[in-house]
Amino acid sequence: MLLRIFLFLVIVTSVLSKNSYSSYFFYEIYLGPIKVGESQISILKSSNTFSAKVYTTGLGNMIYPYYATWETKVEKNGYPIQTIIYSKERSKERKKILHFDSKNSVVYEEKFLPEKENKTVRVSFPIHDELSGFISVWDWSKLPQKSSIPLYIKKERKFATVEIQTKEPCEFLNKEIMCQTIKVTLPEKSELLKRSKNVIIYMHPQEKFPVIIKGNLPLFGSLKAVLKNFSL
Repeated sequence: MLLRIFLFLVIVTSVLSKNSYSSYFFYEIYLGPIKVGESQISILKSSNTFSAKVYTTGLGNMIYPYYATWETKVEKNGYPIQTIIYSKERSKERKKILHFDSKNSVVYEEKFLPEKENKTVRVSFPIHDELSGFISVWDWSKLPQKSSIPLYIKKERKFATVEIQTKEPCEFLNKEIMCQTIKVTLPEKSELLKRSKNVIIYMHPQEKFPVIIKGNLPLFGSLKAVLKNFSL
């Protein structure tokens, strides 16, 4: 349970590099000094696609085996057109595809696992999915001190709050740099799993991608995702 609550935070922490054809980010996830998971994030500018993969390793895999992928295709303004979500918790698999129709203000849901089901949900637009929404705010220098993002979660329109905070020193690839901290208050619901509500993200000051992500969990303490490798 401890890792299950936090893992999705890492899926939603990639950034779009405007000057790159594609970008790649690799994070390691820690509970205290113990590594319990990894996340790999790719952004393909040519096809306007964001994709992420997260999974448990080592002790985390022994306690709670977990694997998930998320892929979002977006239109020119960064809003989702189609989202494909897959997860496996122990032996339980889930898969669904979301189709966003802004013209008719509906989202078409196709569920494939654990059982097939189709639904049409009427919601207000514009709206992000959980991945495109967070990617849209990483250019923090253009944001007001506090803002909100409309997210499509579990057939509802929910809001995440983004607050620009202070600059703090953080470790980045064995060097100390000054990172911009951003506090994100997330809805408790998610398309994948429950998670920590408050998250602190340490953003690289020039490139504007997450260097460190922290979430506090009752009883278990703090989990941390650390960027270990990347390409722009």
